[in-house]
Amino acid sequence: MIKLFPAVIAVGLLVTGSGTVQAQQNVCESNVAQVLAEYGVKMSDIADSSWQTSRWPSRGDEYGPINGYQFSGRPASCDSGTLYVSVTTGCEISNLHTQGGCKIKGIPDHWW
Repeated sequence: MIKLFPAVIAVGLLVTGSGTVQAQQNVCESNVAQVLAEYGVKMSDIADSSWQTSRWPSRGDEYGPINGYQFSGRPASCDSGTLYVSVTTGCEISNLHTQGGCKIKGIPDHWW
């Protein structure tokens, strides 16, 4: 039992830690959903969706302060390509575009 205890603590920390990161990344989800709805895109209809945290590296540390988040995924209206939404830490949209053949009226499409 003594050998098992550290392993249980480690697993508990991993689960708790990843849940915290997920909560931080999704803090802006309602704002992103609201903006996308203006273009006829529902968050629930986006496949392969993911959130990434953008950070400012400081003193060689890749885990510097958070400077925003990026959401990406493939809307149901797109057979290929991806929709990208960048948001600030205050949840304002800083960039919104599609790539790879995904075209949504009113949203810029980048070929690169």
